[in-house]
Amino acid sequence: MKITAAEIAALTDGRVEGKSSAAVSAAAPIEEAGPSDITFIANPKFRKCIAATRAGVILASRSYDFKDKTFVIVKNPTDALAKVLSIFAADIFPLSTPGISSRASVSPSARLGKDVSVGDFAVVSDGVVVGDRTVIHSGCRLGASAHIGADCVLHPSVTVYGRCVLGDRVIVHAGTVIGSDGFGYIPTDGLPVKIPQIGIVKIGNDVEIGANTAIDRATMGATVIGDGTKIDNLVHIAHNVKIGRNCMLAGQVGFAGSVVVGDGVMMAGQAGINGHIEIGAGAVIAGQAGVIGDVPPGVTVSGFPARPHAGMMRIYALMEKLPEIYAAVTEKKTGRVTGKK
Repeated sequence: MKITAAEIAALTDGRVEGKSSAAVSAAAPIEEAGPSDITFIANPKFRKCIAATRAGVILASRSYDFKDKTFVIVKNPTDALAKVLSIFAADIFPLSTPGISSRASVSPSARLGKDVSVGDFAVVSDGVVVGDRTVIHSGCRLGASAHIGADCVLHPSVTVYGRCVLGDRVIVHAGTVIGSDGFGYIPTDGLPVKIPQIGIVKIGNDVEIGANTAIDRATMGATVIGDGTKIDNLVHIAHNVKIGRNCMLAGQVGFAGSVVVGDGVMMAGQAGINGHIEIGAGAVIAGQAGVIGDVPPGVTVSGFPARPHAGMMRIYALMEKLPEIYAAVTEKKTGRVTGKK
């Protein structure tokens, strides 16, 4: 569909500078945008791209002196772009038609709500409960007595093991597994003996989980993901982990078992979290950090072993000087010059 600059301004509480009738039907980066595209400037460094861009409409936070361009001036261009993209997304990804595919396998004892969609070759096992308007795409498997809330979307080939619980408005992307056994073994006579994993996974409302992520069931009780938390692709969450509300976990973050994470925690890519520790509310874990102990609320940590970020930066700065320090110490001890200072 097409949307005009005037309509975009109304949607985003902005104002038009240029042609109110300028219409766009897609979005693109500023360097690639054409006349039918909207783009945005959130970083001043992209100002240099304005003269050359062919974009039909540009979202910006302030006026620019380009009379041949059409701008919509808004408080936050990124937020405004998200609102416009939601309109385009509705056309690109239309809602699934309610109904059960003739090629799906749905147990007679499963209870499906109103306007549920079940795709080809999906399996809905005995005792499963699915809430209203939920979409289960092709190849998904819901284990016995799993409970899926209302308005959820399970993309192709998602597996939810038996008895696991998903709240309302949960989105799970392709290939993710929820409720696989936790990695629980006890060494016995030199052999690893499996500890039965009889717990569940419990996921709150408004959670989104990326592709090919694994969330293990608890040994006992529940592995918990709090309301509003967003999880990227390729994340591993071990048994009995409890993650708070509105957390954000980037790709390849990995948890050992029984970690407790407070509300609003952010973890960058490839952070590794040791088992049986607590990460306080509002903490930030930098990319590739190795967290081996508790992190207080609101603290940013980085490095391995993870330390408060400012201190870690000082350590890195000193590491750069180690060859020079080594040469100075060696010269002082031996009187022999070993290299540049």
